[in-house]
Amino acid sequence: MEEKRTCIKNGKFDFFRNRLAKREEQNRKRKLPSFIPLEKGRVNKQGRVLLNLSSNDYLGLTFNKTILRKAVLYAEKYGNGTGGSRLVTGSPDFYGEIEDKISLLKKKEKTILLNSGYQANISLLPAIAGRKSIIFSDYLNHNSIVRGALLSGGDFKRFRHNDLNHLEE
Repeated sequence: MEEKRTCIKNGKFDFFRNRLAKREEQNRKRKLPSFIPLEKGRVNKQGRVLLNLSSNDYLGLTFNKTILRKAVLYAEKYGNGTGGSRLVTGSPDFYGEIEDKISLLKKKEKTILLNSGYQANISLLPAIAGRKSIIFSDYLNHNSIVRGALLSGGDFKRFRHNDLNHLEE
C-alpha cells in the first residue's frame, strides 16, 4: 500500500505542496499518461492499440509521408525552431512562401501561420475586439476563446450552452 504524505509548513512553496497533498489524498491528482503514437489515429498505450478519440489530428497529417519527408528537409536546413517570436526575431523565408501558397489556394488576400488553434484565438480575438466590444460566447466554448475574449479587454458575456433564449436576454 502506498504511503500518504503530509506536508509541513516550512518553505515558500508549502501552499503548492499542501494543495498537491490534498489532491492526492482525495485521489484527484492528475497524471500525464504516456503512449506511443501510431498511424490512422491509433495509439499504443501499455501494450494495447487504441483508437485515439481525443486527438486534434483531424486531417490525419501526423504520419503523412510527404509532410514527414519535407519536415526532415526543413529541419536539416533551418533547425528545429525559430528561436523566438516572429514579431521579435522575424520569420524564416519559407513562412512567407507557405503563407502565400495558402492564400492562393484559399483565394484570400493574406494568410498567417500560427502554431495552434489556441494561439490563433488568443491572438485574433484581442486583435479584432477592444475595450468597446461586446463578445458573446457559448459557455462551453474552448478555453482559448475565453482567454482571447478576456485579453481583448471587451465586455465578455457568456450564455448557457446552445441556449439562444439566454443569449437573447
